[in-house]
Amino acid sequence: MTTLGGHVLAGQELEGWAKEAGFDNVVYSKSPALNAGHTPRVTGEPAKQAIQYGLGTEEELNRWAEGWKQWDETEGSEFVFEAGEILVTKA
Repeated sequence: MTTLGGHVLAGQELEGWAKEAGFDNVVYSKSPALNAGHTPRVTGEPAKQAIQYGLGTEEELNRWAEGWKQWDETEGSEFVFEAGEILVTKA
């Protein structure tokens, strides 16, 4: 669990959680996920929360925001990550 309640390794746990919940058939897949930009994640309320929980200083968040802003404004920039999904059924 993270400070804000997320589970950073949830993708690795999905199949086990589904089986614990009584699902017999678990099909796991992965897909690329695109993100339009990260600047909103390090500014405004998310930045305030990060500072509040000691995850970064105001100076660090400002530097990260500037870096992401430059990335977001770079022609052809694209941030892609892998997302895992499961499809479950009961017999």
